[in-house]
Amino acid sequence: MRCGNEKAVHETGPNTLDAGSWGTEVLYIVNSNERRRTRYTFSAIAEVIDGSGAVIHSRVSDISVSGCRLIVNRCLAVGAEVKVKIHMPTDSFQTWAMVVHSTPTDMGLVFHSTDPIFVTVLQRWVSQREAVS
Repeated sequence: MRCGNEKAVHETGPNTLDAGSWGTEVLYIVNSNERRRTRYTFSAIAEVIDGSGAVIHSRVSDISVSGCRLIVNRCLAVGAEVKVKIHMPTDSFQTWAMVVHSTPTDMGLVFHSTDPIFVTVLQRWVSQREAVS
């Protein structure tokens, strides 16, 4: 497992988040700092559940409609598929995600296969952050 300064991009078909499903998927490693969506400062408690069922407790530091950055004490390899649960005092969000950035202290996730109920929660959180930015 590599946990260096790695990044990956997960390309998908159109309307992936809104539809809650992914089209053709391509994973490739990139060295760019470019993001597909604007991320907003966000603070929330999160749990990442890896393929073995192990839970990594973390904190969300920023979020977008397509992913988030987590502060962690244990990293996973780029390309790992995980379930992420993000908790706020008033509601919560959960979805499947792929690790696209990994260092010993933080991970970047891209969300996919999100249930429409949780898409609504995520869109509300991002809209609220956009309003104060």
